[in-house]
Amino acid sequence: MGRNTSRVVASVTSAARNGYVPFQHVEEDSIAKKKSYRGRTPINHEKLRKRYQIWVDYVELIQASGGEPVDEARIAKQAALSSENTDHSALRVGVPIPSLATTKDLFRWLVHGSKGILAKHMTVDSLLANSEWFFATFEKMTHSTFDEDYRKATTYWIRNALLEEGLVTNQHKPKYLFGEDELIRFNVTFWTVDEAQFTHPRSKVQISWVTAVFTWTGARIGAFFPTPDKPRATLRYGDVEIVLMRATAGWHLVYRIDQTYGACTGQHCKLLFDDTSYLLALAFADNAIYGIKTPQELWQLNIPEGENELILRWNEGIPELPIVRKITAAGVTTEPLQMETFRKIFKSVIEASGYLGNPTIHSIRRFWGKKVDRRHTAVQTAQHLGPADERVYGRSYVANTSSVDGRSAFLNEPARSDHIDYFQSFARFRESGLPQQLPAERVAGVQQDPHVIKLTKDLQLLRSSKANLLKVQSAERELRSSRKRLLKKSKIDFQQEWIRERRDWKVLTRGLEKPIDNTSTDLLDMLSKIWPFRARLTRTMTSAVVVSNEERRQAVEDLYFLATQ
Repeated sequence: MGRNTSRVVASVTSAARNGYVPFQHVEEDSIAKKKSYRGRTPINHEKLRKRYQIWVDYVELIQASGGEPVDEARIAKQAALSSENTDHSALRVGVPIPSLATTKDLFRWLVHGSKGILAKHMTVDSLLANSEWFFATFEKMTHSTFDEDYRKATTYWIRNALLEEGLVTNQHKPKYLFGEDELIRFNVTFWTVDEAQFTHPRSKVQISWVTAVFTWTGARIGAFFPTPDKPRATLRYGDVEIVLMRATAGWHLVYRIDQTYGACTGQHCKLLFDDTSYLLALAFADNAIYGIKTPQELWQLNIPEGENELILRWNEGIPELPIVRKITAAGVTTEPLQMETFRKIFKSVIEASGYLGNPTIHSIRRFWGKKVDRRHTAVQTAQHLGPADERVYGRSYVANTSSVDGRSAFLNEPARSDHIDYFQSFARFRESGLPQQLPAERVAGVQQDPHVIKLTKDLQLLRSSKANLLKVQSAERELRSSRKRLLKKSKIDFQQEWIRERRDWKVLTRGLEKPIDNTSTDLLDMLSKIWPFRARLTRTMTSAVVVSNEERRQAVEDLYFLATQ
């Protein structure tokens, strides 16, 4: 066998060995301009597919009844038929593109059957998003394609005709920024104020660390926490590279997070902003660093003469271990902390800091984008934030208050930014001592709400008549949802009233009397008596002063001790 013949045989057998089967994907590869979707988009597509099927079934029933109302039993029967019989599916290969009037009627049904979040009606942006999900789902399931004119006509109709009819609103969600002041208040509150619920000592360290990481990476919340479509999305030790770099006095630590864009940071002279201390404490608690088990052993390290850095590595089995982990009554697990758990903790600390608004990780990302945009090009900023398209960055990561000081520009004077920073931030929504619990009389008032009373009676009737279990469970869910929604609204109303009265009082007293802060610190005071290091740690981690190397090392040792309790 000649050399060329051997190469041919090798290439064919190698491809077959690695899983190649001729024309195995011919059906999906025949689709022109096939798109791939990530994140929550496929989930939204599936929701839209189900709603489209419901609408088609409902329209068929109405037409069959001559326009007369259809009872719930017939609707349920039709829904069961559609779910069991794939041939009855409204979206299957070969189904043609519906008429423009048909698509518009579908969207009218969506609007009438939805409850707005920002306003009474669905917003234009929300309906446009639903339209894109519908187009994508329809094309994927049927292999039919909407032309550009069809899409443009639908968009124009939503933005103009439906808006004029009052079926949709043009309201937008405010975009504020979570900046340096908010981070300081978050850390001070987290380390000095008693929590509404018990927080495991390790949780103090890992929540502080991951929150700080969000501030300098500009990452989305889904980058560091698992989601249904990305179950492995979490920060693992293998994503982090730690290096000791030579400094004037010994060395300083820097590290890089190698996930999607490779952001890096290093020690900060103020422990309030120094997340390397948290990372080291967690690494020591997990016995993660090869050849180093305690902080004291790390302090003894020296960078070899003639070299400028010393690269550390993780112990075997550690790279796959999540850094921020789930904690149960039995202790620290090896599972990653869930996104919703982090959100609850983050929100509770924000609320305890006195903010009525709801700062999110995305508001940190927005603030980061604003600051970095002043120093780097749009391409560099977009690269770090993630969107490949600069237009996505400009549309989604800019605050809803302009960053331009128009007067200074007009008068050719040095630009001011203090007033702009204020109106872009959550500072307007903060009041120290903001109550976090709803008074008992207001909780009782929710129970007396007419809608809640009706739902309660309906549920009791279903139970007493021994109705179908599914109907009982559906009634229970509706009652719980209504109570939760009303309690949330009542709490916001109460907090808004409290803020207005507090600010009125400040005006009436001419600002000469200091408001009483009812923030609880009893638990922290008790812990500080049991663990003297706890009081020292609270002072250190909430201080904005420059610290010495010895003070930094003491803080790491205290954090390590806290994380292992």
